[in-house]
Amino acid sequence: NGPDGDLAELGLLDHPVVHVSHADAKAFCKWMGMRLPREAEFERASRGNLEQALFPWGNDLTPEGKHRANLWQGDFPAENLELDGYAYASLVDSFGPQ
Repeated sequence: NGPDGDLAELGLLDHPVVHVSHADAKAFCKWMGMRLPREAEFERASRGNLEQALFPWGNDLTPEGKHRANLWQGDFPAENLELDGYAYASLVDSFGPQ
């Protein structure tokens, strides 16, 4: 939305952050006194500490019939079935802790 965009006015405060460059992320980490995760750390965290699982919560895309993440369902890019309840990006924490 640009440097003059007002996320509150656009109703986007609870949407995921997008268009962040590597330099932006590094600068933010430096400002916070932290660092970006190394590749192995990122991979382990993104897998939910599960070895060989398809998803961070296990191998079933929809455990107990419930979606656990915002994914495109259908023929990309022609049709999104919106089975997870979202046509586009979901709000932050829409699916709760994984």
